[in-house]
Amino acid sequence: MKLKEFILAGVVLVALISVPMFATHATLLIPQTPWLDEVHTAMLVNEPDATKFRAAVSNECVDANLPVYYVLLRTFHITSLSAIRSVSFAAGMLTLLGIYVLLRGSFEPIESAVGVLTAWATPMVVYQTFQARFYVPWFAAVIWFAVAMRWSKTARIRWLAAIAIAITSVLACTLHLLGLSAVGLIVIAEILVDTRPIKARVIAALPAAAGGVAVAMFIPLMIKQRHSFAIPTWVAGHPVRLFYTTLGAIIPPVGATTLLLGMLATLWICRQHNEKPRTISPQPLAGATSLLFFPLVLLVFTIFFQTVLVPRYVLICSVSVAAAGAYAATRMCKPVAIAVCLILLAESGAEMSRRVRDAVGDARNMDFLIGEIRADPSEMTLFESRHKLFPAVWLARDVVDQCAYVDFEAGPNQPDPVFQGFERDLAKKFERVFGWPKVMPWAKVMELDRFKLMGLDEDQPRVGRALRRLSRPSDRWKSLRAEAIAIRLQIRTSYSP
Repeated sequence: MKLKEFILAGVVLVALISVPMFATHATLLIPQTPWLDEVHTAMLVNEPDATKFRAAVSNECVDANLPVYYVLLRTFHITSLSAIRSVSFAAGMLTLLGIYVLLRGSFEPIESAVGVLTAWATPMVVYQTFQARFYVPWFAAVIWFAVAMRWSKTARIRWLAAIAIAITSVLACTLHLLGLSAVGLIVIAEILVDTRPIKARVIAALPAAAGGVAVAMFIPLMIKQRHSFAIPTWVAGHPVRLFYTTLGAIIPPVGATTLLLGMLATLWICRQHNEKPRTISPQPLAGATSLLFFPLVLLVFTIFFQTVLVPRYVLICSVSVAAAGAYAATRMCKPVAIAVCLILLAESGAEMSRRVRDAVGDARNMDFLIGEIRADPSEMTLFESRHKLFPAVWLARDVVDQCAYVDFEAGPNQPDPVFQGFERDLAKKFERVFGWPKVMPWAKVMELDRFKLMGLDEDQPRVGRALRRLSRPSDRWKSLRAEAIAIRLQIRTSYSP
């Protein structure tokens, strides 16, 4: 690809995505109300005490990932959640441009555009692009590593290509540890399709080992992180069910249907004009299509080691979906391919619109929750879920002393012992490192005369049974249901000594 086309592709890509973005007011997703993991990011990035930060990413691990992402944000003083989300959005645009570069090795511009927009129409890609987390920057690193591997075969300045491979490999492997598997798949695929002697192939791929070396340097840190968890993971479930759910997150239903209908329409048009689809060269797609096996790697790891089948972990597989979309476009005539592009853009716009509605609803719910907490400063507000507690105290620091996470003891009042046990342990770590939010044992809760309990969304009956079993409430029970808010249960009760 020539530099002129590369620049033009970047400009057109940003323009195409900006139109539905502004039309759906998706810019509201940049300053949206944070959720739990985004608050994790904000707390780690904004912690001024370097000692506390080191503890939070090692022996008191509050985020079981390598700290490279947080260190980079701290180094460049990117501390606000809006700025971090802007980084994710910029990384998303770089990712889509990298996918276009990969696809152009085998497809025409319009076909490559169909592939890129197919990936962009995936709900998971749209969602993560506006999140203050590391998944999209990681996705970008993996894609540009694949681009660097392809470039090394034709680059005039070999040492520059080797540096590009090494840097992208390090980022891909350290922004998320699973990047090590992704880099391995891409390297194996590129070696297999290379026509040069095996020695030349291996030498050309050697710079990719920089990622593995970088991960090896973090082994002592990872050991400390591992030992800090009594419960290794919050993810639970049968591997086959988790595998099915994970795959469903990267297949765009509307996009897939549109591609199939476009192929069907072209089949009829080709018959009328006696046209035949052209053949394509699959070698440049080796890196992109190798990531089709990434979910299988996660499945094997889940069966034999630890559950890692989480939808956002397979975000990088969207490049394989893009390759499938581009290939489908080779079976379409140009007018149909253009129509498919417009439909895919409309679908991505619809997804952004859905996210905007959710963000507006979340902001309204959070305002209501904070208002309820502030309504009575003398009354403690207890939370069963960190997903509600952490955003509330991050947005309203004045209510930190009024809020606490309930440390339920084992028994009939305890929710899922694995998930809630993991959440409880993590909440205690945050309290030890940062001093907030508080964790209150149930015995201390029982000493309170009055409190408000923000229960789990789906557990209204269980919370009521638990309180009746463990206490002697007066007749002043109060259940509050508000329109479309996350607070499904609020109980105010008094206890006799």
